[in-house]
Amino acid sequence: MGTTHYDAPEFGDEDSNRDQVYNFYRFWETFATMKQFTFVDLYDPRDAPNRRIKRLIENDNKKERNKERNRFNDKLKDLVAHIKKLDKRMQQFMWEEQ
Repeated sequence: MGTTHYDAPEFGDEDSNRDQVYNFYRFWETFATMKQFTFVDLYDPRDAPNRRIKRLIENDNKKERNKERNRFNDKLKDLVAHIKKLDKRMQQFMWEEQ
């Protein structure tokens, strides 16, 4: 399975314009990881005595991976929201819009 990497917009500095700043936050607010999270697998499918058990094991592992992927994405989005709230540039842009 190939992995596609995207170039993330730069955070910028105090002189960044509105489009650059909004682009940065738009990218990270909609980001979803493509990591596999195999480290959270509950069981090893190679230990299954037959095909039916192997499928059940794979389903359980898939559920755990999805849970961990969702946790990771949620933590990242919380971090981005926190940074956005503290970003002086965003505060300035919001003030200018009002």
